[in-house]
Amino acid sequence: MKCNTDLSFCCVVGFYYNWLQKHVNQNSSGPGKDELLTEKIWRLISYGRDANNNGLVDPSEEAIRTCEKDNSYVFAPGGSGLVEENSDVCPGGNVSSSFHWSFVNNSTGLDFSGGVAAIIKLTETSMILSDQSTSSDRLILMYGH
Repeated sequence: MKCNTDLSFCCVVGFYYNWLQKHVNQNSSGPGKDELLTEKIWRLISYGRDANNNGLVDPSEEAIRTCEKDNSYVFAPGGSGLVEENSDVCPGGNVSSSFHWSFVNNSTGLDFSGGVAAIIKLTETSMILSDQSTSSDRLILMYGH
């Protein structure tokens, strides 16, 4: 009788262990796009027109100004946002300005400041956006933390 009890106990523990592993793996797929976008402050690292259509902003295509490199972009949950110029304010720029944002096109696009950008990449450490243009000189914006 003790053998059957031990065997039953082992089966129950094994079943529970397998169930737990399956559900933990299913629920640990990582943060969603909302969380990736809103969790940390973003900084513009690079932007420019992709003249050679290689999907990158090459040094010769770089358009970022020194005064833009310290700007911070906050995407708050619920669709509000804030751009701050920080210590190096661009000529004619506002020290801070607010905006509204939302995901569009099944979360493959980001609508903010009246324009829609395609989301090329959105991870915990980087975000790459592009204009919706199909031309060979599309605008690419690269952000990081």
